[in-house]
Amino acid sequence: MKEKEMELEQERARQEQKRKEAEKLRELDAMKTRFFTNISHEFRTPLTLILGQNEQLQTAVNDENLKPRFQMVDRNGHRLLDLVNQVLDVAKLEAGGMTLEPVALDAIPFLKHIFILLNRWPRKRT
Repeated sequence: MKEKEMELEQERARQEQKRKEAEKLRELDAMKTRFFTNISHEFRTPLTLILGQNEQLQTAVNDENLKPRFQMVDRNGHRLLDLVNQVLDVAKLEAGGMTLEPVALDAIPFLKHIFILLNRWPRKRT
């Protein structure tokens, strides 16, 4: 009888330990989500200001030699802004503030494009 009681007590202790570990993981996940949300907002605000100033300068300065540089700042700034927005979208998804909407697409052209991009990466030689 004492063996069964000891086994039950050990099982309860294991279950409690698992519960505590799961709670710690949930807390860690929530902290991670808050961190990424905060850092994304911190990137997004100055990036938006930089893009706005670049646009104003582009219209104010009529130097054709500078046009490609303004376009490069604009293009790369928008790429970075898209990445920041994607991080914010993931945070919204994790928080339950956004739902995914499935769309139909032809996966073959997409996968071919990914394959081509991956083939351009240099391979390590062993």
